[in-house]
Amino acid sequence: MSRNKYVLIGTNRITILNNDSSLQAGMISVFRLQPRRLSADGSFPLGGVGFDETLHLVIGDGVHTFYESLAPSKIKQISADTPKEQMDEVSSILLSNDGDGDLETKHKMENFKVKYHLVESQVLGGRDDSSVTTSIKVSILKTCLNSLVRPVWEGHVNNICLAKYEHLPSFAQSALPEQSLRKTSSSGLSFPLMLGDTVDILQTEIKSLRQENQQLSEDTIRWKNTADKLVDQWQTEKNELTESFLVLFNEHKARHVATRKELEELKSNENNLPIGTVSSKQISRREADILPDNEDEHDHATWSDNLVKRLAAGPNKSRRGSREIDRYKSEEKEEASAARPASTSEGTFVNPHTGVLEISNYKRMFDSDDDSDSPPKKKKTCDC
Repeated sequence: MSRNKYVLIGTNRITILNNDSSLQAGMISVFRLQPRRLSADGSFPLGGVGFDETLHLVIGDGVHTFYESLAPSKIKQISADTPKEQMDEVSSILLSNDGDGDLETKHKMENFKVKYHLVESQVLGGRDDSSVTTSIKVSILKTCLNSLVRPVWEGHVNNICLAKYEHLPSFAQSALPEQSLRKTSSSGLSFPLMLGDTVDILQTEIKSLRQENQQLSEDTIRWKNTADKLVDQWQTEKNELTESFLVLFNEHKARHVATRKELEELKSNENNLPIGTVSSKQISRREADILPDNEDEHDHATWSDNLVKRLAAGPNKSRRGSREIDRYKSEEKEEASAARPASTSEGTFVNPHTGVLEISNYKRMFDSDDDSDSPPKKKKTCDC
């Protein structure tokens, strides 16, 4: 609710006892201030801003309207955890009828009794001070376990036209007659006006709830249509994603099967090779790992052991070592000339290792008379 307002809790038919012991019919209505916000279950909260536990009693006998407020501080013989629970029980007592409710409620109400007695009373204060008027004495009685009757609340409900305007709640102020017409005899119209205003408020709320319900129904239909469309779209996207996944899965599975088959064929081919047969790759790897490095295949200078020992003697014999090196080089030249095969005529010789005619004289290379690798022919001499 956007603002505080008084709501009608309920009404109940009552019987009023007159001074002459006669009975007349009447009606009681109980109003309560509704807070700005209700609890989650729609009931009144236990307290807070705008909360008021006071009950507002309005009694009508068909001729006059009587009003009185009932605060929790005036209640006796009713124990409760909170003032709200206490006033809820009081309102249920005032609005209950004999024979109404379940067995538990009936048994509970048997201990309480409400009496309405029309009496004469004297007005205190105001413009009608000391004037005599009629009021209704309301007595809420409780029967205890020892059969003693104790009052829960007793009070006089006075004519509404005698109450101060500023002390009345808003629903009672709007039902009062105009100031010039405000008399005790004219208060009878206030009670139906209060009920009429309450009905108008309820009708307005019902209309608002119906409009809200209609709007919610329309929104529900739109949401349902949107949900149906989204379900179809979602199902289509799901099918497309599933189909794409299956295609990719089948392709990957086919590649996996082909690769595995090829691997099995390679393994079977290796197993079918004869004993002692290995592949070329295995041979090359084994040769690279097993064959030692041949020092003779490298081009490097070699020195005799005597020369190495002489050079290792140290720097004190450096001059002698240099002479030894020169001597060693001259010996190498002699050995090379001795090991060189005998040259043939005109700067050529036959290599003893290969059997090929090789040229030792570079001038022979440009000789036009010898174009082949065959040995040169001997010159014929004349015997004459």
